[in-house]
Amino acid sequence: MSEAGINLISCKIVIVGEARVGKSSIVQYLTKGEILEKYRMTTNIEITRVEIKISNSNTIVDFYIHDIPGANRIFGYPKEIMDQIYKDSKYVVFVTDSTPNSLSIESWIQRIRDNAGKIPSILISNKDDIESIDEKRVIDERIMNYFDKHFVTSAKTGKGVREAFEFMANEVANK
Repeated sequence: MSEAGINLISCKIVIVGEARVGKSSIVQYLTKGEILEKYRMTTNIEITRVEIKISNSNTIVDFYIHDIPGANRIFGYPKEIMDQIYKDSKYVVFVTDSTPNSLSIESWIQRIRDNAGKIPSILISNKDDIESIDEKRVIDERIMNYFDKHFVTSAKTGKGVREAFEFMANEVANK
């Protein structure tokens, strides 16, 4: 408990997924309320701090979000580095666009479990604002068993982004 009567909980989160699904855009929307119109590929692990206040409470969850480059770049990192990235994470956020690739998700899950065991996780299907993708949103029920919850989001419009992180903040605060 801090001096002002605020209960501050620090929490490491890892956000993972294929390249170009909007991982960094989700983080940017959380911190700035908007995203860059021009795509910028994440080439290194970027750490961003985001505070989420728990409704009707004096608790703030202080997320340290580790934004991981897309799979085509991250799987080249040495195992020792990956062990450190996932170590002590309280949540993993798997981001797909609205056409999730089951094999890709299972590869990420296996890689994380090999490095850090089973970590609570959510699935975010991003880019809900793109109508041509909307019809394709079918998620394999078997894949959903890996996740605590599924959120449909648009980092561009903000739809569902804050709700996903509020869910994790509430889960962390209630443990």
